[in-house]
Amino acid sequence: MNQSTLRALQLVELLAERGPTSLATIAARLALTKSTAHRFVTTLVQAGYVQQNDGDRTYRLTTRIVGIASKVLEQIEAGTEVAPILHETAELTAQTCHLAILEGAEVVYIAKVEGGQSVVMATRVGGRSCAHSTAVGKVLLAAEGPAAWQRYVVDPGLTRRTARTLCEPSELFEELEQVGRVGYAVDGEENEEGIRCVAAPVRDHADEVVAALSVSGWTLSMTDERVKELVPLVRGQAEKASRRLGAGAAVRRDRWGLVAGEEHDP
Repeated sequence: MNQSTLRALQLVELLAERGPTSLATIAARLALTKSTAHRFVTTLVQAGYVQQNDGDRTYRLTTRIVGIASKVLEQIEAGTEVAPILHETAELTAQTCHLAILEGAEVVYIAKVEGGQSVVMATRVGGRSCAHSTAVGKVLLAAEGPAAWQRYVVDPGLTRRTARTLCEPSELFEELEQVGRVGYAVDGEENEEGIRCVAAPVRDHADEVVAALSVSGWTLSMTDERVKELVPLVRGQAEKASRRLGAGAAVRRDRWGLVAGEEHDP
């Protein structure tokens, strides 16, 4: 166990419990010298998690902690609230359904429901995948906008997962623009050989894209025709999931001026 990391976390917990606290008290409670305590506090101040009060020189947590907590709560809420929709989608399609979020540059699966296939998919709740090679990832990246796309191709970069993975930035950007226009994404064996996936965005009460709902299956059942049939169903289920998260009924337009939910040519 890394002792510095542990001390930093203990310091965060101490300030969360006590509120504004002096350096002397921090050092005493964590059994540190004042100089060592000051080093930990200064690091957290520079990182934006702790702030020093001008009046009494005590230290307190900043609202950045609230932002982290709210994201965790949103993820828990999303997984819980959307679970019935995932089960319904799995029953309607007889395919595996996922709910995923974007965490940093990776897709994280926060819910999964098997659709009764004889061969179980290897994905798991808490598992991570590349964003650019998955349908859920492309949906989530599309919502981030071109500036985020440019950062993504630099770090972590466009890792090739299969022969069909989009590894040229121009190709990926064109694909993401299309995803933004049509309101869904397709993974045609770009992340794993033999697996195809259709995904659509899930929005929260602020009409922000916070997750992606997908239907995945083996190419034997996920034919081109079946994928076309699934697109309106997946988009409809994602809209239902959005309403469960408080998305408004007002007409929404994306950055390209297109109304969410309307049919557009790919």
